[in-house]
Amino acid sequence: MIINTIAPQGVPADQVPGAVGAAIEEVQLGPSASQPAGALSGGQRRRLSLAIALIGDPAVVFLDEPTSGVSLV
Repeated sequence: MIINTIAPQGVPADQVPGAVGAAIEEVQLGPSASQPAGALSGGQRRRLSLAIALIGDPAVVFLDEPTSGVSLV
């Protein structure tokens, strides 16, 4: 689900699996990682968006209402 969005974010092809795994674990989406984005709940979709935003180690990530709809673990 995340793999198709990584190339434009400057992650070399050989580092894609590690970057995806780290992003999924960082936002605690592990059990849902194999599901298509459309099958995720609203909170899981927000976590997915956050994971995508964090790939490539950006210096800054701007979040608008970051906990809206996210079940805090």
